[in-house]
Amino acid sequence: MFSRINASGFTGMGLVMGAGAVAALVSFMPAARADTPEQTAARELLIASSKAIKASTGLSYKAKRTTDIPGFVVGGEGELTTMRGATPAQFSFSGKGKLEVPGLPTPDFHFAMIEGARVQWLDDARKALLERPVSNNPPVPEGVTQAGRVQQLLIPPVMFDAEPFIDELRQAEVDGKMTSMAMSVTGTESIGGVECDAVKVIIKEGHTERRVWIAKSDKLPRKYEQARVNKGRVAQVWELSGLKVVDGMKLSDVELKVPAGYAVDRQAASPAAQPTPANPANPMPRVTTPPMSQPGGPQVGQLAPTLSGTLAGGEAFDMKALEGKAAVLTFFSPMFPKSLDSLQAAASAADGVEASKVNFVQIGSRAEMVKPELMKQALTGVASLGPGVVADSKAIEAYSLRAFPTTVVLGADGKVAAVFEGAVTPEQIKESLKAK
Repeated sequence: MFSRINASGFTGMGLVMGAGAVAALVSFMPAARADTPEQTAARELLIASSKAIKASTGLSYKAKRTTDIPGFVVGGEGELTTMRGATPAQFSFSGKGKLEVPGLPTPDFHFAMIEGARVQWLDDARKALLERPVSNNPPVPEGVTQAGRVQQLLIPPVMFDAEPFIDELRQAEVDGKMTSMAMSVTGTESIGGVECDAVKVIIKEGHTERRVWIAKSDKLPRKYEQARVNKGRVAQVWELSGLKVVDGMKLSDVELKVPAGYAVDRQAASPAAQPTPANPANPMPRVTTPPMSQPGGPQVGQLAPTLSGTLAGGEAFDMKALEGKAAVLTFFSPMFPKSLDSLQAAASAADGVEASKVNFVQIGSRAEMVKPELMKQALTGVASLGPGVVADSKAIEAYSLRAFPTTVVLGADGKVAAVFEGAVTPEQIKESLKAK
């Protein structure tokens, strides 16, 4: 899934159900296993932590999120109160803090999301507490959009998934026995003053890893990391400190309190705006996006629109540098981490293409959001990828972009050969180049 651009510059709050219900059940069913003692020890810790998360309905903690990749400064921190619901879609949370997202107009937040259906926030200018239903129907209130950002950025997905660690605990049948993924307890580490067992899980060898630090005392996670390790290490890291279990938490404990002298501006949800029911056997989606009728990008066969911008060194970029050669233009934004996948696909495609025949160009969306030279470093020194261009808004409009990432392949004749909105593979890029 990739991220659509909307008026607020972020994704909406729609729900997309993922697969994996059967795998979740298999993970917890007793069966003959072929696990090594190392796998068994790690698996038992993950299962214990999963049970502890589901049993601890109400929690309060300070959350900190970082994204460990050059060129992407995405994260934030805040004081949060969270409450698990009957389904992931009914998760409730409130908090106050600050997000770190390039180009975000309002990084500070103070709001409550109640059962995934309504959002409350304070409007100090109006001296009012506002409450609005969660809906994708435009115009989407900024408070609702901000709630989606905070849940996506600050709350580890295992804290609201119906089955925590569903990916890590998935098994495969080998010779009639259930075998876990490669996993191990890598040691003991103190996280925020809490002694934890560190568990490492290899989801896909050479590609995807997970790490979780589980408190010895209450088996709740204090740190969680999702990492891709191909083409350099890219990690999303959540750290929880000062965590407390709040027994008997009620929705009123999550809702915002009305400050003295403030009015209450509440809008009720219409039946059409009610949230989509979630299947409790499925995990909460990692990214949500509202539907759009048509993909963006230029039309295949048209002459490529003029591209203007600034190179990483500060000098103006001249589109004439692309003339006479095919080109792969990767439009990205650090606001949407999936951009890195398309950049890596371009890098892989560049490995098998003569540099004298194809230009590979990285195009960031806005000057204050992008550091192309750092993004290039993140691709582990692929020499054939470049230059890094910070494009102006006119270039984005000329290419009719509606989502990041978008990859546009140009033929040597300067005409558009292919457009890939969202995910693209190295093979698709190479095939598009062969076609011209």
